[in-house]
Amino acid sequence: EIVQLSIRQQNVVVSCGTLSYCARLTDGIYPAVERLVELPRTQDMSLSLYDIKEAMKRMSVTVGASGLVVMDIKPESLMLTGGDIMLQKNCKEELMCQSSKEECIGTNTSFLEKAINCVKTASLVVRYESADKVISVESADSPYPLVIIAPMKIAQPAAEQPSDEASEANQ
Repeated sequence: EIVQLSIRQQNVVVSCGTLSYCARLTDGIYPAVERLVELPRTQDMSLSLYDIKEAMKRMSVTVGASGLVVMDIKPESLMLTGGDIMLQKNCKEELMCQSSKEECIGTNTSFLEKAINCVKTASLVVRYESADKVISVESADSPYPLVIIAPMKIAQPAAEQPSDEASEANQ
């Protein structure tokens, strides 16, 4: 059957036989992400797309897709620590980057890997405000986010409490 496409000033109509579908045209970027989610614009980190892709490939072998990756961001370096959810078996990768603020952010390994695979330029920018706010991943030459990641809170191990026997011996 023949499909007819009609583009008008405000809408587009697709017709095929007795069936027609009409959609309204929009100006600008859709969806307007900045109206849906408060995007981080205060801090950013720039790094080589190739370097982080290779590091994530090596990490995936050790920790798998359901693991955790912790990004320890410094002004001139990024330390990636990947591990299972309890950070028992882990691996580390240090990459060169440029960052405006030190921060420690954790997220799911597969989320970060999928985000960086959306970038098609030689470098990427990770924008963040703090470890408990959303992270945006974007191409270095675009002001619009490609992927938005919700970070995980990283639980610090509790200090070991002395046993009752040890407490009594100290008295």
